[in-house]
Amino acid sequence: MGIGLFLSVLSIAAAAVVATVRLQLARDAVSMNIFWQGPQYMLMGIAERFFYLSLLILTLVAYFTTADGKEGWIPDDLDKGHLDYFFWLLVVLGLVNIPVHVFFSVKYTQKKAAV
Repeated sequence: MGIGLFLSVLSIAAAAVVATVRLQLARDAVSMNIFWQGPQYMLMGIAERFFYLSLLILTLVAYFTTADGKEGWIPDDLDKGHLDYFFWLLVVLGLVNIPVHVFFSVKYTQKKAAV
C-alpha cells in the first residue's frame, strides 16, 4: 500500500508538470501532443489507487478559488485556469499522507483469530 501511495504521488506530480508545461505552451500558442499525459496515467494504473476524497478536495478548491468572481483554478477553459496548482496541491496532500500512512502501518499489530 505504501508503494502504491508513493506511486500515486509521483503520478500526480507528473500531471502537475504536464499541466504547467501545457499552460506555458498555450500562452505561447503552441499545441501539445496528448502523449505527454501517458506517464501520469501509467503511474496511476500501477499504483491502483483511487481517492474518493478527491471529489471533496475538487469541490473545495473550486469554491475557494472562484470567490469574488475569479475564474478559479479549474475553469471550463483550462488555458485561463491553473490546473497545475490543483495537481501540486494533491502532491502536497499526498506527501503529507505518506508519513501518516507509515506511522499507522508501524503501529498496526495483527490480532490472532480466535480458534
